[in-house]
Amino acid sequence: MCEGKQVDVQDLSINAPRIETPEDETNLTLMEAMERNTIIQMLKETGGNKLETAKRLGIGRQTLYNKIKAYGIET
Repeated sequence: MCEGKQVDVQDLSINAPRIETPEDETNLTLMEAMERNTIIQMLKETGGNKLETAKRLGIGRQTLYNKIKAYGIET
């Protein structure tokens, strides 16, 4: 916990657990796994339309492509 009435950055240091996903054997943090799953779900909802997926996620198209590659998402 924190030592005073104010929370400092050091008080917020979180060691995110690493998890294994069945689709990808690489270890991902919980945040990465959630992001990966969100991208996969959004791609399904848009019928694989990457431009629409990027718009719905509020990110650029190139950012989406980079994340798809980084997370090993097959499209």
